[in-house]
Amino acid sequence: MSVLGVAMGLALVVVACADVILALKAERDSDPMTGLLNRRGLQGKTQRLFAKGVGKPLSIVACDIDRFKSINDSFGHAGGDVVLSSLARVIKSKLKAGDIAARTGGEEFVIVLNDAPVDDAFGLVETLRREIANVRFAGMPGDFAVTCSFGIAKLHAGEGLWDAIGRADKVLYAAKRAGRNRTFAEGLQLPHAA
Repeated sequence: MSVLGVAMGLALVVVACADVILALKAERDSDPMTGLLNRRGLQGKTQRLFAKGVGKPLSIVACDIDRFKSINDSFGHAGGDVVLSSLARVIKSKLKAGDIAARTGGEEFVIVLNDAPVDDAFGLVETLRREIANVRFAGMPGDFAVTCSFGIAKLHAGEGLWDAIGRADKVLYAAKRAGRNRTFAEGLQLPHAA
Protein backbone atom coordinates (compact mmCIF):
# COMPACT_ATOMS: atom_id res chain seq x y z
CA MET A 1 0.00 0.00 0.00
CA SER A 2 2.74 2.48 0.90
CA VAL A 3 4.68 1.58 -2.27
CA LEU A 4 1.62 2.50 -4.32
CA GLY A 5 1.33 5.81 -2.44
CA VAL A 6 5.00 6.62 -3.06
CA ALA A 7 4.65 5.73 -6.76
CA MET A 8 1.58 7.97 -7.09
CA GLY A 9 3.40 10.76 -5.30
CA LEU A 10 6.40 10.44 -7.61
CA ALA A 11 4.12 10.42 -10.65
CA LEU A 12 2.53 13.68 -9.47
CA VAL A 13 5.96 15.25 -8.97
CA VAL A 14 7.03 14.18 -12.48
CA VAL A 15 3.85 15.67 -14.00
CA ALA A 16 4.31 18.92 -12.05
CA CYS A 17 7.96 19.15 -13.12
CA ALA A 18 7.01 18.55 -16.76
CA ASP A 19 4.44 21.36 -16.54
CA VAL A 20 7.04 23.72 -15.06
CA ILE A 21 9.57 22.80 -17.76
CA LEU A 22 7.02 23.41 -20.53
CA ALA A 23 6.07 26.77 -19.01
CA LEU A 24 9.72 27.81 -18.76
CA LYS A 25 10.36 26.81 -22.38
CA ALA A 26 7.33 28.81 -23.53
CA GLU A 27 8.55 31.83 -21.55
CA ARG A 28 12.09 31.45 -22.91
CA ASP A 29 10.84 31.29 -26.51
CA SER A 30 8.28 34.13 -26.34
CA ASP A 31 8.45 37.88 -26.57
CA PRO A 32 6.76 39.10 -23.36
CA MET A 33 5.39 42.30 -24.89
CA THR A 34 3.69 40.85 -27.96
CA GLY A 35 3.16 37.21 -27.05
CA LEU A 36 4.75 36.25 -30.36
CA LEU A 37 7.79 34.03 -30.58
CA ASN A 38 11.22 35.58 -30.14
CA ARG A 39 14.24 34.69 -32.33
CA ARG A 40 14.98 31.53 -30.38
CA GLY A 41 11.36 30.41 -30.48
CA LEU A 42 11.17 31.13 -34.20
CA GLN A 43 14.24 29.00 -34.84
CA GLY A 44 12.88 26.06 -32.84
CA LYS A 45 9.36 26.18 -34.24
CA THR A 46 10.49 26.50 -37.86
CA GLN A 47 12.83 23.53 -37.52
CA ARG A 48 9.85 21.39 -36.57
CA LEU A 49 7.76 22.90 -39.39
CA PHE A 50 10.50 22.27 -41.97
CA ALA A 51 10.77 18.64 -40.86
CA LYS A 52 7.00 18.09 -41.21
CA GLY A 53 6.28 20.17 -44.29
CA VAL A 54 8.67 18.68 -46.83
CA GLY A 55 7.50 19.65 -50.30
CA LYS A 56 5.04 22.34 -49.20
CA PRO A 57 5.81 25.90 -50.28
CA LEU A 58 6.82 28.21 -47.44
CA SER A 59 6.86 31.99 -47.74
CA ILE A 60 9.01 34.06 -45.41
CA VAL A 61 7.69 37.53 -44.66
CA ALA A 62 9.82 40.31 -43.17
CA CYS A 63 7.84 43.18 -41.64
CA ASP A 64 9.08 46.49 -40.28
CA ILE A 65 7.02 49.28 -38.73
CA ASP A 66 7.58 52.45 -40.75
CA ARG A 67 9.16 55.34 -38.84
CA PHE A 68 8.92 53.58 -35.49
CA LYS A 69 11.52 55.87 -33.89
CA SER A 70 9.22 58.85 -34.49
CA ILE A 71 6.41 56.97 -32.69
CA ASN A 72 8.63 56.51 -29.63
CA ASP A 73 9.84 60.12 -29.89
CA SER A 74 6.27 61.48 -30.08
CA PHE A 75 4.46 59.18 -27.64
CA GLY A 76 7.23 57.70 -25.50
CA HIS A 77 8.14 54.06 -25.17
CA ALA A 78 4.75 53.29 -23.62
CA GLY A 79 3.13 54.49 -26.87
CA GLY A 80 5.55 52.37 -28.86
CA ASP A 81 4.66 49.38 -26.70
CA VAL A 82 0.95 49.89 -27.45
CA VAL A 83 1.74 49.91 -31.16
CA LEU A 84 3.87 46.74 -30.93
CA SER A 85 1.29 44.76 -28.96
CA SER A 86 -1.59 45.95 -31.16
CA LEU A 87 0.32 45.06 -34.32
CA ALA A 88 1.04 41.58 -32.91
CA ARG A 89 -2.71 41.04 -32.31
CA VAL A 90 -3.49 41.98 -35.92
CA ILE A 91 -0.79 39.63 -37.22
CA LYS A 92 -2.05 36.74 -35.05
CA SER A 93 -5.61 37.30 -36.25
CA LYS A 94 -4.58 36.74 -39.89
CA LEU A 95 -2.54 33.56 -39.42
CA LYS A 96 -3.85 30.09 -40.07
CA ALA A 97 -2.90 26.94 -38.18
CA GLY A 98 0.69 26.06 -39.00
CA ASP A 99 1.79 29.64 -39.67
CA ILE A 100 4.41 31.19 -37.40
CA ALA A 101 4.97 34.79 -36.28
CA ALA A 102 7.85 36.25 -34.29
CA ARG A 103 9.15 39.58 -33.13
CA THR A 104 12.81 39.43 -34.12
CA GLY A 105 13.92 42.93 -33.17
CA GLY A 106 12.62 46.23 -31.86
CA GLU A 107 10.01 46.89 -34.57
CA GLU A 108 10.84 43.94 -36.78
CA PHE A 109 8.69 40.87 -37.29
CA VAL A 110 9.00 37.66 -39.28
CA ILE A 111 6.06 35.57 -40.44
CA VAL A 112 6.42 32.08 -41.88
CA LEU A 113 3.42 31.17 -44.00
CA ASN A 114 3.01 27.42 -44.26
CA ASP A 115 1.84 25.87 -47.51
CA ALA A 116 1.73 29.30 -49.15
CA PRO A 117 3.36 30.10 -52.48
CA VAL A 118 4.64 33.67 -52.79
CA ASP A 119 1.64 34.89 -54.81
CA ASP A 120 -0.78 33.60 -52.13
CA ALA A 121 1.41 35.13 -49.43
CA PHE A 122 1.33 38.44 -51.26
CA GLY A 123 -2.48 38.60 -51.11
CA LEU A 124 -2.56 37.78 -47.40
CA VAL A 125 0.17 40.27 -46.55
CA GLU A 126 -1.50 43.03 -48.56
CA THR A 127 -4.69 42.46 -46.53
CA LEU A 128 -2.60 42.57 -43.34
CA ARG A 129 -0.82 45.77 -44.42
CA ARG A 130 -4.11 47.56 -45.13
CA GLU A 131 -5.67 46.38 -41.88
CA ILE A 132 -2.69 47.64 -39.87
CA ALA A 133 -2.98 51.08 -41.51
CA ASN A 134 -6.60 51.25 -40.31
CA VAL A 135 -5.99 50.28 -36.67
CA ARG A 136 -6.74 52.92 -34.06
CA PHE A 137 -4.52 52.72 -31.00
CA ALA A 138 -5.59 53.25 -27.40
CA GLY A 139 -4.35 56.55 -26.00
CA MET A 140 -3.30 57.91 -29.40
CA PRO A 141 -4.87 60.78 -31.35
CA GLY A 142 -7.75 59.71 -33.62
CA ASP A 143 -5.83 60.54 -36.79
CA PHE A 144 -2.73 58.59 -35.69
CA ALA A 145 -1.96 55.73 -38.06
CA VAL A 146 0.82 53.18 -38.28
CA THR A 147 2.09 51.71 -41.51
CA CYS A 148 4.37 48.78 -42.18
CA SER A 149 6.53 47.68 -45.06
CA PHE A 150 6.77 44.01 -46.01
CA GLY A 151 9.12 41.83 -48.02
CA ILE A 152 8.27 38.28 -49.04
CA ALA A 153 10.63 35.53 -50.18
CA LYS A 154 10.14 31.85 -50.94
CA LEU A 155 12.07 29.38 -48.80
CA HIS A 156 14.16 27.30 -51.21
CA ALA A 157 14.81 23.59 -50.69
CA GLY A 158 17.85 23.09 -48.48
CA GLU A 159 18.02 26.78 -47.55
CA GLY A 160 18.40 27.87 -43.95
CA LEU A 161 15.76 30.02 -42.29
CA TRP A 162 18.06 33.00 -41.71
CA ASP A 163 19.21 32.99 -45.35
CA ALA A 164 15.57 33.20 -46.46
CA ILE A 165 14.89 35.93 -43.89
CA GLY A 166 17.90 37.81 -45.25
CA ARG A 167 16.41 37.71 -48.76
CA ALA A 168 12.98 38.77 -47.47
CA ASP A 169 14.70 41.62 -45.62
CA LYS A 170 16.31 42.85 -48.87
CA VAL A 171 12.89 42.85 -50.52
CA LEU A 172 11.48 44.70 -47.49
CA TYR A 173 14.11 47.43 -47.82
CA ALA A 174 13.28 47.80 -51.51
CA ALA A 175 9.67 48.45 -50.41
CA LYS A 176 10.89 51.06 -47.93
CA ARG A 177 13.03 52.77 -50.58
CA ALA A 178 9.98 52.84 -52.89
CA GLY A 179 8.04 54.90 -50.33
CA ARG A 180 7.11 52.68 -47.36
CA ASN A 181 3.68 51.22 -46.57
CA ARG A 182 4.16 48.67 -49.34
CA THR A 183 4.40 44.96 -49.89
CA PHE A 184 7.08 43.70 -52.26
CA ALA A 185 7.60 40.05 -53.07
CA GLU A 186 10.52 38.30 -54.65
CA GLY A 187 9.62 37.36 -58.23
CA LEU A 188 6.39 39.35 -58.37
CA GLN A 189 6.11 42.69 -60.09
CA LEU A 190 3.18 43.83 -57.98
CA PRO A 191 4.32 46.71 -55.78
CA HIS A 192 1.31 48.34 -54.18
CA ALA A 193 0.99 51.51 -52.19
CA ALA A 194 -1.71 52.41 -49.70
